[in-house]
Formats: sequence, structure tokens, C-alpha cells
Amino acid sequence: AVELIAAESLLVASVATMFSSMSSAILTALLSGGVVVVGRLVGTVESMLASTSKRAFFEKNPEFRWIGDLLTGIWPDLSVFNTSQQVLLEVAIPSEYVVQGSLYSIACAGIFLGIGVLAINRRDFV
Repeated sequence: AVELIAAESLLVASVATMFSSMSSAILTALLSGGVVVVGRLVGTVESMLASTSKRAFFEKNPEFRWIGDLLTGIWPDLSVFNTSQQVLLEVAIPSEYVVQGSLYSIACAGIFLGIGVLAINRRDFV
């Protein structure tokens, strides 16, 4: 579980670094916090999209389904790193899951840091 916390921290730090390369400190903090909050909800939105119950939000409001699809497609899914229930129940977390979560974090961090590098190269330091 500690490895997944470190992987999530890497991902969040890379998002904050990307935002800091193109905005002010306050805006960076707000945007990074927003990414964390929405990123924790991506798993819930995926569950809502998969639900076929007539009472499900996306079944009752199909015009919003594209927003859910877009959100789950482009937003980093931070629910991958949430293993608190397994830790509380003392259930072993498979090493494959930890490796996949770590690789996901490294890949996303590389993308965000790459965007940050491109943004800072275009920035005018006068």
C-alpha cells in the first residue's frame, strides 16, 4: 500500500508541476486540488456509466453520458491508488496490482511533465 501512496504522490506532484509551469501559485494549488478531487471520483463515474439500472444517473439522463465518457477517458484515475479498504480488512494487495498502478502513475507523470516542459519552453520570461 505504501508503494501505491508513493505512486499517487508522484502523479499529483507531476500535475502540480505541470500547472506551475503555466500559471500562478494560487491557480496551481486550485487546479491541482481539483484534479485530486475529480480524480478520486473517476472510479465512481465509471461505475455509474456501467450501471444499467433504470434509476442510474446516466440511464435517466443519457444526454450527460458523453460528459462521463470524456471524464473517464482523459482524467487520471486516482481511485486506482485507494487501497484503504484492503488495508483495513487486512487483505493482501497483489503485487501485480501494485506494479500496474505504479506503471500507470509513471506513464501519467511522464505525460504531465512533458506538457509542463512544452509549456515552460513557450513561456516568456521577461
